Parts: sequence; structure tokens; C-alpha cells
Amino acid sequence: VSGAQVTLSWQPPAAGQVSGYVVEAGSAPGLANLAVLPVAGGQTSLAVGAPNGRYYVRVKATGACGTGPASNEVVLDVPGACAAPA
Repeated sequence: VSGAQVTLSWQPPAAGQVSGYVVEAGSAPGLANLAVLPVAGGQTSLAVGAPNGRYYVRVKATGACGTGPASNEVVLDVPGACAAPA
């Protein structure tokens, strides 16, 4: 996170043919209520602008046989975010 710019990167899965990825962002763990962004198969990073806030983000690989499981979720705080202690 740099200002309002968020850059995500990931490694491709160890098995299976990847045709693309889906990056999901939510306002709470497990949600995808803020963004569902398709990403081309050869790309393993994404840079986006985001307003201040806390985001819960995960990546899923897609292929001819369907969508794989979500990656581990990461929590991103874009400057100005206010979050209660966990």
C-alpha cells in the first residue's frame, strides 16, 4: 500500500492449467462485497486505486475445470482506515 495505491502479487498454483484469476475484496473476512476483479492468466499482480479503509483480499485461480479455492486472506489498511483493536 502506497497512499491510495494498492499493489497485489501472488504465485501461480503448483498444479492445474490457469486461464486467469479472480481477486476479491470485502469489508469483512470472507466477503467479496467491495470488488471482484478478473485478471488475465499470465498476470500475477494487480495495481489498483482504493479509497481509505480496511480491505480483506484473496485470490482464486480459474481454469477450464472451474475455479480453485481462495488463497489465504490478507488484510490491507489504506491510509486513514480506522479499525478497532482485534
